[in-house]
Amino acid sequence: MFRKILVPTDGSALSEKAAKAAIQFAAASEAAIVTVAVAHQIPALSVPDNPGGVTIEDYEDAQDEISRKHVNKIKAMANGRLRLSVH
Repeated sequence: MFRKILVPTDGSALSEKAAKAAIQFAAASEAAIVTVAVAHQIPALSVPDNPGGVTIEDYEDAQDEISRKHVNKIKAMANGRLRLSVH
């Protein structure tokens, strides 16, 4: 019935619990999961011109790396459990 299941994550314990349930459901449904990481944006009003030498680009790069780690964790959790690929 289901082909793909969207699994958002922010790295929290609650999102990990939801991911485990989604992986089990996907395995039972012979579906794939698509994982999306949610990154926290830095509030523009709270950032001075140069906050200790950290630029917006540095912050965004760090958030990208954190997001990749969250997605990879869910991918590792699903590895070997799903018949279809994990994206």
